[in-house]
Amino acid sequence: DSNVNRRLLGNAPVRKVQFLSPLNTIQSLRNTLHEIDYAVCDLLLLEHHTLSRIQRQLSSISSPVNSSVVKGDGSSSSNNTINTINILGRSLIVLNLYFDDLLLGQYVLSDIIASHMKHSAGVPHELVDAEYGKSFLHRLGKPLYDTLKVLTLNRNRQRAYMDALMMREWSALQREATAVDYYYREDVEVQKQQQLIASSAITTTKPTTTTPYVTNYVLGIGVWLMEHHLGIGVELDLFCGEHDLSIAYWYWDFLLSTRLNIVTSMRKEVVEQKVKEVQRQKKKLLEEKEEEAVATEARMVEKGNVVVEHNKRNSKGKKKGKKGKSGGGGGGGAKSASGGGAGSSGQVGSNSSSAAAAAAALAATSAVLTPTEEDAEDDMEFMLLGLRRLLCRGIVRFLAALNQAGLVKPPIFEFTTHQRRFEKRFESFSVISQPPPLTYDDYCQGSDFSSIQPEELLASAAECFRA
Repeated sequence: DSNVNRRLLGNAPVRKVQFLSPLNTIQSLRNTLHEIDYAVCDLLLLEHHTLSRIQRQLSSISSPVNSSVVKGDGSSSSNNTINTINILGRSLIVLNLYFDDLLLGQYVLSDIIASHMKHSAGVPHELVDAEYGKSFLHRLGKPLYDTLKVLTLNRNRQRAYMDALMMREWSALQREATAVDYYYREDVEVQKQQQLIASSAITTTKPTTTTPYVTNYVLGIGVWLMEHHLGIGVELDLFCGEHDLSIAYWYWDFLLSTRLNIVTSMRKEVVEQKVKEVQRQKKKLLEEKEEEAVATEARMVEKGNVVVEHNKRNSKGKKKGKKGKSGGGGGGGAKSASGGGAGSSGQVGSNSSSAAAAAAALAATSAVLTPTEEDAEDDMEFMLLGLRRLLCRGIVRFLAALNQAGLVKPPIFEFTTHQRRFEKRFESFSVISQPPPLTYDDYCQGSDFSSIQPEELLASAAECFRA
């Protein structure tokens, strides 16, 4: 039977083999080696790996760049050519992204996630070290790995990967994160009640409220996922025409605003955690000083008692006579002076140790409050979020001004409606509860600038672009 192996054969058309000239072959191999150098080697050899830095590195690799491409006829094109690294570089990244049960073969996934949660969301170490916190870190491992892996795919396949595997997963993680925050709040309440019992204070306290640290962290990643999904759709020209682009940038503006609010809240918590850490260090320093003062006082009292006892013994053994008295008195004075000198030297040593402890505490405090390179990178990313939101708003207002002037008009469909198209375009977002999915009516209300003159609308759009 000639079709016996039919099920084993692929249905893709056979690709035509293209042979390049030797010079163009060398050029193509040089481009491939360059991609492996900056995409694979730079990622593996990146110093001070953190989850944020790995994601930024993969995002820069995933983003399209303008590069020259060698064609089959030997010619090359470099004008407005959108290209990413080839399949070889992306495959090498995936192979080295997670092996030997370690991220990049170097880091325990749960540990690097915990560090990222503390750094970016201000999650307390008590929450991370708790049993429910450790369990959630293991639960969070695979979905966060997928957020890195999706950046290694071709831009055309990233949307399909997110639709199939990631959207529903992060929706479920939001509910689980709410439960983790609830458990942490209960633990804080129990600790508070224990402190009241220990202090024998009978007071009526209000219910404990804590920041939803884990919920904010998971929600921030979920919103980034939605924003990335929408951005790829715009990049791949899936939104055609001024009306569709207006809808896309309006929704993009909403997602960026939501993400900015979440990041602002998390950055505030990070600052508060740093302040608490400084206060803990100062409290620890004061306790150490008090303990040192008590110990010093105890040593001084002990030395004083020894000197007094020694003088008593000398006074009993004194001989009669002026010569004997003077000799005995001189000896007692010498002993007393010797005891005083010892006490002074002990006090000097105590002061020097206290000064060293104070210097160490000051250095630790300055280390906590001094911005690091990663803090500067986070500040830059936060600033870019605000700039991208302003660009989206400017585009929406500019398209609305063109619509008011009659230069562009919404298309008219015979077999469908704008509302139905809106629902199908953003159908992937319907499975996520937070932020709530928007509707076409929301777009009509949010993009209604009929009460604003076109000149004012254009001036507002220009102001967004100038910012």
